[in-house]
Amino acid sequence: MLRQSLSMVALLCLALTACTAESSERPAAPSRVGNPVSVPSILLLDGSESMAQTDAPGPRIDAAKNAAQVLIDSLPDAATLGLQTYGTKTGSAPEDKAAGCHDVTTLVPLSPLDRGTVKSAVEAITPSGYTPISLALTKAADQLPADNSAQAIVLVSDGEDTCDTPPCETAAQLKKDRPGLTISTVGFKVDGAAADQLRCIAEAAGGLFVTAANANQLSARLLATQDLDQANQSLSAAGIAGITLGATVDDIRAIYTDFPAVSTSGTVTVTWRDCDFVFTDGNLDSIAPHGGGRTIDGLATGSPISKATDLYGEPLATTHNADGTSTLLFDADPNTDHAYRITADSNSAIAAITLCRCKPQAVQQNSLIGAVRSAPQKSPTEYEYGDMMENPGPPVLPSTTGRVTFDSPSSNITCEWPIAAEGSLICGLKQRSTPPPLRPADCAEYLGWGKTFVHLDSAGASDGVCAGGVPISNRGNVLPYGTSLIAGAYGCNSSEDGVRCVHLATGQGFLVSRTRFDIFPADGNPPAAPPNPPATVNGDVVLGAPSDQYSAGYGTSRPNGVSTNSICGNTINDVTWTSWGGPTAQGTGTWCQSSGARGRGEAPKRVSLTASDIGPCQGKLAYRQLQLDSGAAQSIC
Repeated sequence: MLRQSLSMVALLCLALTACTAESSERPAAPSRVGNPVSVPSILLLDGSESMAQTDAPGPRIDAAKNAAQVLIDSLPDAATLGLQTYGTKTGSAPEDKAAGCHDVTTLVPLSPLDRGTVKSAVEAITPSGYTPISLALTKAADQLPADNSAQAIVLVSDGEDTCDTPPCETAAQLKKDRPGLTISTVGFKVDGAAADQLRCIAEAAGGLFVTAANANQLSARLLATQDLDQANQSLSAAGIAGITLGATVDDIRAIYTDFPAVSTSGTVTVTWRDCDFVFTDGNLDSIAPHGGGRTIDGLATGSPISKATDLYGEPLATTHNADGTSTLLFDADPNTDHAYRITADSNSAIAAITLCRCKPQAVQQNSLIGAVRSAPQKSPTEYEYGDMMENPGPPVLPSTTGRVTFDSPSSNITCEWPIAAEGSLICGLKQRSTPPPLRPADCAEYLGWGKTFVHLDSAGASDGVCAGGVPISNRGNVLPYGTSLIAGAYGCNSSEDGVRCVHLATGQGFLVSRTRFDIFPADGNPPAAPPNPPATVNGDVVLGAPSDQYSAGYGTSRPNGVSTNSICGNTINDVTWTSWGGPTAQGTGTWCQSSGARGRGEAPKRVSLTASDIGPCQGKLAYRQLQLDSGAAQSIC
């Protein structure tokens, strides 16, 4: 149900049955008997262009629709509900702004709940335009009773207002005009200014503000808006009942005057209102409700630990205790050091939940781990395959069960690694323009030196694979852009600029694509970019490197002809270079003419050459790419 909610001050007075019982120093809040009463409510769903982004995984709007359907199913039969959206009737170009900032649509007027009608209207939303949140709040309120009665608006949005009218001020005015109104906001994949704006709206109108990083969280947190009392009695990613991690005792005593004084040095545990608060040097480090605790997502004692994984992704760390229990850390908020420390019993049921500033340091500092963990995660079981290796010779890489594999959406990259064993992660590329290093001396000739394969283990990333087996694709296991796969010691993230993979314990990793291979050291940040090539270099710069004994011209400066294998069709003669030694070199030549063409009197075909990408190549400074006419540049190193 979308339930009656109190003002924020009253909520703070009432909140936290587990950690904040009523105090004689504070006025008693109104009590409730049984379940809160359903009130007239408007569900306001974002239909702006950004909701079409496919990082939920899948379109964000699909995750919002699913969450709305779950909410609709949970409402009591006697509920009164209206449905609104915005941003669905215009585009998002600058010339669309005037119309887009008036683009608010009432899909279902406030009326007794008809689940079928509301669900059908939700499914019809197609995102395309602007984000007029302020106007949408005003129009939503216009549907509600124009009196002081209890009523609610619930907004789901993935961004801030784009129409220049501050929605926080609008929310405050609506609350002033309608004291019984609450506005709750659910920010989907938001941070920074967007999160601040949605938080301000909720605080101004006595509602609940929560963020959601994935589709499962979105469904759970939209449900949390049904009962604001229970939501404020639960652990969120920030804290509980207005008490947030990192707060000082003065911050807390400004809300709860009976909170005990705390030393500003050392580690101090305060047991207050049936909850343990741990401070380090005067700042709140953890909150542990007695009785096990509950998160705003409905995770509680007795829940299976798999539910935590569904909500928060794979554990950041796991410790197996001597008494048969396990302690697992889950990422509470990708943008902070906050984590849920969860104890599970021997049957993998949750026994206790603590919110703490305890995210592993390597995870906090490692941008690569953050990129992998913060994205929506796919289940390893969807990507498991038994025999992943194609073995043309004696295999160096194991060909065993218990491995995962995926293809990039472009089908250019395939990665695979073992789930249980430490092992190595290997990615293969069908096309690659960046040159690999030379074959090492200890890589036997009968083994493939993988010019199109990159490797990762606990020691770091490396280019090239000396092995008789390499990953093969066409398994149908595509990892969509904007999602991650975590299994065993490794995690990979798929994005349009390439595939990022990381060894989760060490932070070593790489970013690989057709045009680049960047190695990330343990801090997860790529090394500083090399300086741009000089405007001019000495005239000894050469053209690539010979691929074998039959190639000609490559590896020399200003060659007057080039050939990859001495075959006429792959040979260019009479090359004249009009520039050489700068960032690019330009030249023209003629294709080798067959005897048949000469006999028919055909004119030789001219071809233009553009050499680029100056850098080291087999011990020489060389142009490492060559483009013929308007074709694609090819690696020649």
